[in-house]
Amino acid sequence: MRIQFATLLADIGLISLPKNHQVGIKQKDNLETWLSDASQSFNVHAHHYSVVKAIICAGLYPNVAATEQGIAGAVLNNLKQPTSLSRKVPAWYDGRREVYIHNSSLNSDLKSPQYPFVVFLEKVETNRIFLRDTSIVSPYSILLFGGSIDVQHKVLYV
Repeated sequence: MRIQFATLLADIGLISLPKNHQVGIKQKDNLETWLSDASQSFNVHAHHYSVVKAIICAGLYPNVAATEQGIAGAVLNNLKQPTSLSRKVPAWYDGRREVYIHNSSLNSDLKSPQYPFVVFLEKVETNRIFLRDTSIVSPYSILLFGGSIDVQHKVLYV
């Protein structure tokens, strides 16, 4: 997958692949080694997980879900459905309904996520709606890379 992503990045001009890049097995091994090289300019921030997660957020937006802490109260009341299940993990909402993190995701058993937002690659519907390939992201990532913002001010009179 790394080679596929690198080829896509090269196709749009974000990185330049080495001149001897071809599809043969030996060349793929060389390309994999080259892509893993920490001294390459595109790997400079690879160890900064907050930067990597912000990039993931930018790439996967608008595929965002939030817990109750990440949703305004009025919106949450419209999304919530009564449930008789006692929860071990927080409830997630995609803006229209309650969704669940798929069991194959590392975040499926997360009892208290660091942030109330998750981005996901795909949504799958079986007996429930599941999010697959999830990553917990900071509200700052969503604020900076998540598209347009609708700010609603409330004026309080004392």
